Amino acid sequence: MGELDLALMRTAFDQADDAIYITDASAVILYANEATSRITGFSCDQLVGGLPTLFASGLTSKEYYARMWKTLLSGDVWREAITNRRAGGSLYECTQTLTPVRTSENEIIAFIAVQRDMTEPGTLQYEMRAARSDVEHALEEKRILLREIVHRTKNDLGLLRSMLALQAETVTEASAVAALETAMERLTVMAQIYRIFHESGAGAPISASRVLNELVAHWRQTVFGSDDAVSIRCDDRALPERVVVSLGIIANEIVTNTAKYARPGDDAPSVNIEATFPEKGALQLTVTDNGPGLPAAILDGSDRGLGLTMIDALAQQHNGSLILNNISGNDGTPAGARVTVILRGDDFGS
Repeated sequence: MGELDLALMRTAFDQADDAIYITDASAVILYANEATSRITGFSCDQLVGGLPTLFASGLTSKEYYARMWKTLLSGDVWREAITNRRAGGSLYECTQTLTPVRTSENEIIAFIAVQRDMTEPGTLQYEMRAARSDVEHALEEKRILLREIVHRTKNDLGLLRSMLALQAETVTEASAVAALETAMERLTVMAQIYRIFHESGAGAPISASRVLNELVAHWRQTVFGSDDAVSIRCDDRALPERVVVSLGIIANEIVTNTAKYARPGDDAPSVNIEATFPEKGALQLTVTDNGPGLPAAILDGSDRGLGLTMIDALAQQHNGSLILNNISGNDGTPAGARVTVILRGDDFGS
């Protein structure tokens, strides 16, 4: 190769947009083009005579280098991405191709390295990073907005409950007071559910076990006044927000209604709650008590109050059903009630 050809090659290397440097067989840098200096931040004077470890990030595993040297020393070309560090300390990702230079006797006398900075504007990697950053920013804004909505909803429910409490103080008719107190209890439960949403991160699936166990703690204290009155067994499953809200409302309607009747004579009330997932996409909530059982008019559907009407409507919204039964004792008389609600959904977690 003549001097003109060598000069032309050097000019081509110097004007190349990719970093190109050449090392001897010991990896000492003999030549580095201007792009190598621009990308790494080291001057050509700093690079020449040094080792490529100048821009090693410290993040690359020993296994990576072992595979690289095994490939190169066998005379093959190495192509793989790597994370490097600039002179100023910032990291950059690049694809690199390392080619061994061999003599006619197959002796390796040098290596040629070509690196392409994948973090520079205009590269696919850069555009992908930018797009991913935009998406992550939009998602974070959505999460913040959802958290704010959940927080405001919880506060608004608390405000409504306070307004109903004030209204109840001005009412003297027993049935009106009872209706207002029932409405306040419903708002309290919904506020608790939204508090859990707020703590867990709005928009994220919520643990069914956590919600029901926290509601049970509330009912033990405020409805029954005893920790022994309510037992619970709940298979854990992450559920969408809309399902958890319905589940909480349904469970509250059943349990608070049960509390009115699960006290036969001097016996202590006993309520058992079970939440299971008997099949894919199905949630079964079963509540049993030791009360006198459900009246015939409720069992045949001819006389159902607001609570059962709400439960039935919510179950149907989730392609489910409401099943009412009485539990018979040894003598055949009612020994309690069993209320089963089944909800269905393709987006139930696992």
